Amino acid sequence: MSNKQTAKKKSATKKMATPEQIQTLEQFVKTYSADLSKQLRQLNLITQISSNKGQYNPILSEQYINDINFNPERASSNEISKWLMSPQYYDANIRHLSQYLESAVGQYGRAIWFLNTEKSFNYLLTPADANNKDYIDTKEYMNSYTTALNTLRKMNIKYQFPKMDLQVMENGVGFYFIQETEDTITFLQLPTDYCYITAPWTYGWLFAIDLTFFDRLVGMPEMLPELTEAYRVFVEKRKAGYTGEELAPFQYYNLPPEKSFCLTFNPNRADKIPPLTGAMGASLDVLSYRDLLKKKSVLDLWKLIAMKIPIDKNTNKMQIPYDEAAELISMIKEQMPENIVAFATPFEAQEVAANQVNTMDKLVDLGDNNVFSALGMGSAMFGKDNKNAGQLKISSQISFDYAATHMYSQFANLANWIIMQKTRTYKWKVSFFGNKLDKDKEIDTALKLVTTSNYPVEYLMANTGFEPFEVQSFVNWANKLDLKSKMKPLQSMNTMSNKPGSEGGRPEKDVADMQDSGEKSREYKENRVGER
Repeated sequence: MSNKQTAKKKSATKKMATPEQIQTLEQFVKTYSADLSKQLRQLNLITQISSNKGQYNPILSEQYINDINFNPERASSNEISKWLMSPQYYDANIRHLSQYLESAVGQYGRAIWFLNTEKSFNYLLTPADANNKDYIDTKEYMNSYTTALNTLRKMNIKYQFPKMDLQVMENGVGFYFIQETEDTITFLQLPTDYCYITAPWTYGWLFAIDLTFFDRLVGMPEMLPELTEAYRVFVEKRKAGYTGEELAPFQYYNLPPEKSFCLTFNPNRADKIPPLTGAMGASLDVLSYRDLLKKKSVLDLWKLIAMKIPIDKNTNKMQIPYDEAAELISMIKEQMPENIVAFATPFEAQEVAANQVNTMDKLVDLGDNNVFSALGMGSAMFGKDNKNAGQLKISSQISFDYAATHMYSQFANLANWIIMQKTRTYKWKVSFFGNKLDKDKEIDTALKLVTTSNYPVEYLMANTGFEPFEVQSFVNWANKLDLKSKMKPLQSMNTMSNKPGSEGGRPEKDVADMQDSGEKSREYKENRVGER
């Protein structure tokens, strides 16, 4: 019998599913069908975004994502001086240099991450109405509160806000498109080089995007319907022959405030300058010092050896021909390291060594100190020795205030603006706080306020990292499990009874671990108990 006939026979004798298997499948579908359907839709969206005419090109997709806001470039000190004379016109150059220094100079990169990671992003949700006494018990008010909690949950603040803050620490600005689904509110990063701040408003800045950025995405599926439609109109006008001032209203699309948000490190100026711009010159000097030290190391090992050709005292002529001397020198060179050079001459000459350059030995410390001074941060915050704890504390507090004061306010504005659009009638307020360097002290202070001043327990839980929508469910779940009542206390002489018949006192030691006096005391105690 052929293989094909055997395969057909096997396929014809397939076993039918048992009732138990069918019931299991039905239960699986009932339980997971909704979740699976949602995941499949998300996977389909990702495939559409990453594909073009049926072809999947992950390398091109990665390049597009990186090109949005990552274009590092090197510069010279003279160029920096020129850019800082008019930073509003050279902001793109300054941002690109900042991205380069973040990777090239360790102190600069660590300073950026320090200014970002020291923020805890703890926050509270509190009523913003002047007096909610008259309607606090109404169903509508509780529904409004629930809506605010669900909105905070959808924003995924503990993940998205620190990531957005990091971009501002790197570039000095962040532009975001707010995309909302049934389960999430996502802040999509827009290209900084193609966004322009146009006007201030109550919650921050309004901005426009240059739609020519999407020229590189021709043929890609629609990721942002609003921008895709605006780009389509722009392309039509461009094809129709619009140029200059006629084309500008279609080329620069003003994003509506309910769909976008702009964060700037300096809330008073509509600039796009990194916060550590003042330290760029000193950071570049570190690279120059490193180059000098490399050259010095090469010179320290370099040596020039002079080999004198003997001279006849009577005739004042060389005793060996120069060509023969050159051959000898060549043979000697082959046996020497590359950093040693030898030559022959009939004249008096001395060996030349370059290891006398000692003035560069402290260039590394000099460069580091200049960077720390320009950053406004003490070297002890980056692992160097410091004997003054008070000075370190003040330095870290100043850095925190510099990085967090206005950023926390702007993130609160963002959260409050989104919540206000959801609740409308009743007002709620989000407030951010928290310094990771003072985490233990902040928790201790919150605990004292709760235990001594009857402060709301939500404040304590916020200091420990809980978000407002987690508090009630966590407490309910903890009460439901009731694990605390099931935990046995640790055995010690302070927690156990010493009454007869009980396991009194601390746990007994093994006889091998006891001294002679202890063993005798135990035997005496056992005898007394036996007598009773």
